Amino acid sequence: MKKPRAKKPKAPLLPIEIALPERELLEGGAMFVVLRTLDDLDSFWKEHREAFKYAAEGTLWGESQHYLNEYEWVFGPSKEAVVKAVFRWDQVGIKCEWYDWAGDNPEEHAYWFADRDDYRTLQQTNNTWGEADEAEYQKDCKSYSPETYRGWWILTNLPDNCRNSDWFSGWDFPEIIDPHMSVESVAQRLQQHTFDDWEASDCGEVGFCDQQRLDERIRHWRDEQRMGYDHYGKESERD
Repeated sequence: MKKPRAKKPKAPLLPIEIALPERELLEGGAMFVVLRTLDDLDSFWKEHREAFKYAAEGTLWGESQHYLNEYEWVFGPSKEAVVKAVFRWDQVGIKCEWYDWAGDNPEEHAYWFADRDDYRTLQQTNNTWGEADEAEYQKDCKSYSPETYRGWWILTNLPDNCRNSDWFSGWDFPEIIDPHMSVESVAQRLQQHTFDDWEASDCGEVGFCDQQRLDERIRHWRDEQRMGYDHYGKESERD
């Protein structure tokens, strides 16, 4: 008798597969809206600008979308509210976990501090270590000692099996190294970091922006429209 084939585990849902209700306030005050023309976008923004400080726009990117389709927007009063809605944070089940660097990799942990001290010694020997370097070194030692810098918080269960190291572009942002911080506070910090990092790296599929930047983009698209050039939502406009 043949054994039944084991069922393949279901692939985790992509955020875009989880529908968001349109023009309803979501958790944290975010709102999902489809705006297919420049007039639609301009009108919505004029009406709601004071309520929303941040936004995320879906744009075509590659062969498939993961988070938002073209002309889909998420507006929110905070960066974390926008990020939670765009990535369906809670529905997908994104988690914050503590990475115990000192416990999991003690040799690498010890080497990091030895390497920092060796670099200082080498520069002093070469007479290339000034007062500003020493001040920065002492400041760094206070913030990152073997006792205080023993690990950091990371994101897990990210969409499309993405790793924490790939989620962030490397844009300058201090690691969260306090193991006693509440998970809720860590999540809020990492959501804010996600917004800033993705905005700075200009990710193709989602464009994050604040009020001022969206104002500038709408003015730019209006200029393009007046000159007869390609612009936001041109293909959806009625003749």
